[in-house]
Amino acid sequence: MKNEYYYFLKEHNICTRCRKEKAVKGFTMCADCLYYFSEYQAERRASMSPESKEFFSKKSSDAHKRLYYKRKNAGLCTRCGKHKAVKGTTKCTECRASYNRYMREFRHKRGVTPFELKGNGYYCSTCGKPVENAGDKLCKRCYENCRNALRKSQQASRLSANSGHWKYKYGGIKK
Repeated sequence: MKNEYYYFLKEHNICTRCRKEKAVKGFTMCADCLYYFSEYQAERRASMSPESKEFFSKKSSDAHKRLYYKRKNAGLCTRCGKHKAVKGTTKCTECRASYNRYMREFRHKRGVTPFELKGNGYYCSTCGKPVENAGDKLCKRCYENCRNALRKSQQASRLSANSGHWKYKYGGIKK
């Protein structure tokens, strides 16, 4: 009976706590009840002992792991659990877009150069730092690293070609 009443209130967008006000969109409580409930939760957390905090943290972590694997095995999005996950990933398209938007804002706050601006002639295509000469694709440091890597790879290819073993590896003439 009590459970049915709760779902009735939730369905009609009425606060499930005070049963008087309209519930805030996306929640089951009105703004006042949400405020008082968050204060109550903060007081409760503050009064907990460190041992009980650790216990509840571990319990919550285990529950989240179980839920993650349950959703993953069912082929659902591991974040929302509502939609089917995109093939090869664990999230649906909506959650992936939300995560990408969040990470783009996070990187912007930290001052990281956006991927779209790298290699446009003003920023290095490897590290994203400004280049010295307009029109260059790499900064001085990355340019030197690439030159050294190219030199090493050319020396290595000359050594392996002269040793005769490359013929066996790549289907050349056998001795």
